[in-house]
Amino acid sequence: MEVYVRGLADGGEHTRVSRRGGAEPRWVRDGSELLYRTADSVFAVAVTPGATFRAGVPRALFGGQVRQKNTTNWDASADGQRFVMVRPPALPVDGPPMHVILHWFDQRRATRR
Repeated sequence: MEVYVRGLADGGEHTRVSRRGGAEPRWVRDGSELLYRTADSVFAVAVTPGATFRAGVPRALFGGQVRQKNTTNWDASADGQRFVMVRPPALPVDGPPMHVILHWFDQRRATRR
């Protein structure tokens, strides 16, 4: 699997963006970079859209196996600076545990009454 870009208007030539495999590409909102993942890393490629599309050299942002089960298991913020990923349970998680609180608006309203 590789990542390619092709213009929608003309459906013409496609440009290969990844170098050694890649999947699940994500555009950074301003269109200046394309992000994609491999089995063990996330890469960013600077791009120049326009009449002649140009892609820079992919650079690894970080590594770490991402769970793969025929679904998309990662995403990036619009600015490409923050990421969320689903990792296999066998891998250790770095840092403190994360707690998710659901329905906190309801809980807050209940304590104000």
